[in-house]
Amino acid sequence: MKTGLGNQAFTIIETLIVLAVSAMMILIALLLVGNQQQKNEFIQAAHDIQSEMNQVISNVQNGYYALPPNGLNCQRSTTSPVIPEISAPATGGNKLGTNSDCVLMGRAMQFGVNGKPADYNIYNLAGLRNSSANANVLSANLMDARPIALSSYGGGAYPAAEDTTESNTLEYGLGVGYSGTQQAMSFTFPGTTNLASAIAFITDPGSTGTNGLNPGTQAIRLYGVEATSLNNSADTRDNVVQELNRYNFLIQADSAKICFDDGRNTNHSAVITIGSNNRQLSTSLDFKNGPCP
Repeated sequence: MKTGLGNQAFTIIETLIVLAVSAMMILIALLLVGNQQQKNEFIQAAHDIQSEMNQVISNVQNGYYALPPNGLNCQRSTTSPVIPEISAPATGGNKLGTNSDCVLMGRAMQFGVNGKPADYNIYNLAGLRNSSANANVLSANLMDARPIALSSYGGGAYPAAEDTTESNTLEYGLGVGYSGTQQAMSFTFPGTTNLASAIAFITDPGSTGTNGLNPGTQAIRLYGVEATSLNNSADTRDNVVQELNRYNFLIQADSAKICFDDGRNTNHSAVITIGSNNRQLSTSLDFKNGPCP
């Protein structure tokens, strides 16, 4: 005997099919939401590091440097070649230190510190106010100023207690060179592109007046740190500081590019380009499909 439509019901098999399809749709929806959330976090992290780069450039332009609470002493060394010589202020004496021979003249950023794509350091740079070759003449270039990183890394004599290194970690899976190559960070100067893991923003001694380096009155130059590269086992934090302390390893650059991967998803990447606009450095951020080269 046939029954009416009102008495029909799903069989057990039909019910299981409906539940399976529903579960699959929910799973797909969750994956889509999760991927979109990861992408949004990646975009935010990329904007954050671009903002920090802009802040570092602004620090140099405005002469703002975070120093130890008691300051530091910086004098001309008494040995040749003459370089900035740093020491901790004497306790009970001039706790703010004396810097008549030196001037804070730039900041440097190192990415992929010790082979970790998400880690980066920021270093302050100090140089000689008057030329290394002639104490009576203002420094006119990096060879005169002989800048050094205010860091105890690199095997130098810089006092660890006065270290101004800022160590940071990128957020939300962002990292440089997750693809395992060294191509993710480079700088260019006329006709040449060099790989690097560190760049520096330095006031140009040659653009100063009769009083030496005055924040806000001179051009900020972009430099690539030669002999450094990502994913290089020899390119440690110590190595980068050593290269920063050799003025002839600082190569003035027209531009620099840094590609950031998402360590959680290889479907997108972000590229920050740093270039100059007359006397000002600026950054731009572009998002790409696929990982860094």
